Amino acid sequence: MISDEEVKYCNDLLAGKDGALSAFIEYFSKKKRGRLNRKKRLTSHRMKCSKLSLKKGRKAGLQEVLDTLRETMKPIEIINNIMLDTMKEIGVLFGAGKMLLPFVLQSAETMKAAVSILEPHMEKKGDTETRGKVVLATVKGDVHDIGKKNLVDIILSNNGYEVHNLGIKISVEEMIAKALEIDADAIGMSGLLVKSTNIMRDNIDEMKRQGLDKKKSCSAVRHSRKKICQ
Repeated sequence: MISDEEVKYCNDLLAGKDGALSAFIEYFSKKKRGRLNRKKRLTSHRMKCSKLSLKKGRKAGLQEVLDTLRETMKPIEIINNIMLDTMKEIGVLFGAGKMLLPFVLQSAETMKAAVSILEPHMEKKGDTETRGKVVLATVKGDVHDIGKKNLVDIILSNNGYEVHNLGIKISVEEMIAKALEIDADAIGMSGLLVKSTNIMRDNIDEMKRQGLDKKKSCSAVRHSRKKICQ
């Protein structure tokens, strides 16, 4: 719907009135900035609502929420700016004892569902050669795959890396075997339980003992949010 004011500016311009062009540009420039500001505020509001929905583990309406977000954001931006931030916040709450494990896992399942919805829309790098090979796994003794590893998989895969995600409860022997098989550049280990820290440390010692220390292995523990890199 074109307003009477807009019609006037257009008619003045067509009639060639003095100052009509300047007035036309100034009016519609301000209008465009107003639309952009409204769009930015709307996107910010949607991001806040989406973070709250993910944190609470709500799967209902997830497809519609993500479709709406994709109107103003790329899938990788949704992952980086909403999902990873939310996972980080959940990690802090869990570490502080303010969020119980069942609710963490519920949120993680929603994250995984969101990743599955976004993945077909991700822009893949067109490089013919891989930028590197990475093995990802949740360590043996830890059955939780709470989503972050899957997000890392998606991000690396869509940025030219060849990712081998071995899943949960993976022994160091299986990780090493796969790394040697594909000549991996890195091994990423994931875990939720506190005891996983010790398992990761032991895994790294075993990797070094078998000569894998020439390449970098890195692990992250959800509970403590520590990193172990050698």
